[in-house]
Amino acid sequence: MYTHTIKKKEDKSRAFANNLTSQQNMHTGALQLVNNRPEAVMQRTLRGITKNSQQVKHLKDIQLMADGNSLKTGDNKPVQRYLLPFKPKIDPKTEDEVEGKDAGDKVNNIVDTAYQQFLKNDFTGVSDAKKALYLRRKVEFDTNKTTMHPSTAAGYVIESKANVEIEKLGYHTQNTSLLKGTRPDVAVPLKSKNYALLDITAWNSKGHILDKKGNWTGHKHIPYVAEVTYPSLNFGGGLKKANVKPLTEEQIKEALEFIRKKEVDIELMRQEWLDAQRTAYENNQDIIEDLIDKLQNKKSKFSNKRVRAIPSSRTLDSWRDITGVSFLVDDDNPFTPPETGIKLTYDEMLEEKEGFIVKNDGVISIQSWYQKLIEAIN
Repeated sequence: MYTHTIKKKEDKSRAFANNLTSQQNMHTGALQLVNNRPEAVMQRTLRGITKNSQQVKHLKDIQLMADGNSLKTGDNKPVQRYLLPFKPKIDPKTEDEVEGKDAGDKVNNIVDTAYQQFLKNDFTGVSDAKKALYLRRKVEFDTNKTTMHPSTAAGYVIESKANVEIEKLGYHTQNTSLLKGTRPDVAVPLKSKNYALLDITAWNSKGHILDKKGNWTGHKHIPYVAEVTYPSLNFGGGLKKANVKPLTEEQIKEALEFIRKKEVDIELMRQEWLDAQRTAYENNQDIIEDLIDKLQNKKSKFSNKRVRAIPSSRTLDSWRDITGVSFLVDDDNPFTPPETGIKLTYDEMLEEKEGFIVKNDGVISIQSWYQKLIEAIN
């Protein structure tokens, strides 16, 4: 068996400049491929971890806990809004852990309030730059002139609102000095001089904390780590009903004025682009993992029907370079489907291949290959 690796490098800053005006195709195309079934969502959190590891068991426990504790909306539909612990894994015991959990609960309540206010188009406390970016993206989306989907900018608005109240508690937001190469959304100084770390994210992105640089859960001075989640936003389109209100006429005028004057922070737009790229990249990897798992569940059929289940080496190289997913194949048995090998995180992909741009070519090619194999064994 063998594993493919990534070698190429390009210019990262040029990639942003060249693609800022072509974000529509990149982003909306990726979102059309999103697999939001519970098992697929959880696959994102299992990226790069051995299937039998304790971390995987913990994440499965979290999914079960979430499934059993859904909040209800007015129409009795479940809504996921939780504090998801990653360290300690379930129940806090030490004073530090208990204090960290208490801080997490406070932040969770603040984020929930910010989320509810956002749904009402209440932008109180939001920085001018983030408000301007969201209003611009929302108007573009509503007028079918989308350059970037508004969901990323909406997340910035929710966090910006929440940070106002979080900082009043004496907690640090966007701390860049605590861990090298990473910036926790919330760092809580504990009485022991240790820290609790909290990451604020939408429900569909839960578990991405494991992909963060700095190994959040691997430090003695950080005894508590958790994700504060809020329900993922839906702006409408397709069969889904929007849960985000339309802008008022005054807000639309304000957004159009921002667009006319181009009063949007360029650095914030760059971060928005990178965050959207990261989401699309992880969604694409979810889809690939799901398809490969399905083939593994049917591998006996390939052997019985003598159907070749391994693509060419050139094809595997192409898929790897586009998706960051390497594949393990048995050279001695072409009737055994490949397994997923090393899966680079988005940050690792940028390090290995500067200027990397998320494309759906690899995912579409894998989906086509998968469909042909399924037809061949049925």
